[in-house]
Amino acid sequence: DAMLGGASLFLGAGIGALIGATGALVGSDRLAKVEVLGQPLGGYELRIGPITDPNFPWVMLGRALLHARLVSERNHARREALVIDAERDEHQSDAIDATRRRKLDGIFRALRNDGAIDRNQRQRLIDEIAALIETP
Repeated sequence: DAMLGGASLFLGAGIGALIGATGALVGSDRLAKVEVLGQPLGGYELRIGPITDPNFPWVMLGRALLHARLVSERNHARREALVIDAERDEHQSDAIDATRRRKLDGIFRALRNDGAIDRNQRQRLIDEIAALIETP
């Protein structure tokens, strides 16, 4: 194409693209096994989620409550970094009363099993967490 000044209407580039596309379609299932300089091109798949550990939402809620408490107790004039030491502080979700814990556990179970919650459950979750943040 370059030698002809484009007079071939990029016929060489078109043929190369067609050959490449055909090769990709035919060999896509074997691509993970191909090695280049002794290193495989693929073969690993990383999949994250859904989180199925029943403690995960409690850990996240405890950390969020700890962060909210530390920020609310912080003087606005302090300029140094906020240090969150989850090991030193008690886990905030341990202080949740049994009734509220059952409500939250039902919502967490629905999230874990169904992958989503409806509008009413979402609002209940928001209300429960807001009440936890407001509780001293």
